[in-house]
Amino acid sequence: MWLCPILFHFFAFIVGKGETSERDVVTHIFQSYDKRTRPVRNDSQVILVKIGLNLISLLDVNEQQEYIKLAVTLDYIWHDDFLMWNPAEFNGTTSITVPADMVWRPDVTVVSTV
Repeated sequence: MWLCPILFHFFAFIVGKGETSERDVVTHIFQSYDKRTRPVRNDSQVILVKIGLNLISLLDVNEQQEYIKLAVTLDYIWHDDFLMWNPAEFNGTTSITVPADMVWRPDVTVVSTV
């Protein structure tokens, strides 16, 4: 049996193609999903969160005060053990779109320092 994980992007989710309703997959997955708990089957398991920083633009450089101002976005990618399904049971649907607030997300704090 082949299971499909959902890969997460901080602002958007991968949009999938399929003839079955995304609603069927969402109903199946979220009937017992709890976003308040870490998405691992074994509590001793570590979740590897890959973080990407994307520079959008350089907004300001102040040499006298020694600072720069940047516009950036952050991308987070991790594996969630509970957001998986067998595409054969859902007419080949391999990905879905859900709001970010429906799933567990890592606590990440950005600290600006030199």
